[in-house]
Amino acid sequence: MAIEDLRARLLQFDGAAVSVLSEARADCRGHDRFLDDVVTLAADPCGSVADGATWILKAELEDGAELTPELAEMLVSALDGLTSWQSVLHVFQIIDKVRLNEAQAGRVIQRAKSFTVHKRPFLRAWSMHAIVVLGRAFAQYQHEAETALKQGEADKAASVRARARQLRH
Repeated sequence: MAIEDLRARLLQFDGAAVSVLSEARADCRGHDRFLDDVVTLAADPCGSVADGATWILKAELEDGAELTPELAEMLVSALDGLTSWQSVLHVFQIIDKVRLNEAQAGRVIQRAKSFTVHKRPFLRAWSMHAIVVLGRAFAQYQHEAETALKQGEADKAASVRARARQLRH
């Protein structure tokens, strides 16, 4: 199934019915360039396409798929252009499953820092998660990790504080 077909399927996603995404994933995942297409579509300017693609990417990585270094770079590059909070959230939720180099980690951390004060607590929690995971993986970012944890521990939302506790231990 070509990227155009997958994009057409993702356009049907209404932001709630993930069955559309599950079916698109099941129908398209046998294609040789499936992960390439999913990462490419993660950067799509249409929010429903990017949301659906990052949801599928999250499911694939949670099931053990791995991104090549080229796809990891594409994902990091796409992160700056993502406008939908759901897409950004999905990327932050899977950042520990993507092998990044130090420079890529720094770019993700910078982007994640801008979401630590977002109005949505879930996005604040997972941006903190991304910073902490990458800060632990790369010594030069340990200070950012500690700062993010302290900020999370003092957050007004219980969900953010709970995520900070989980990361602390």
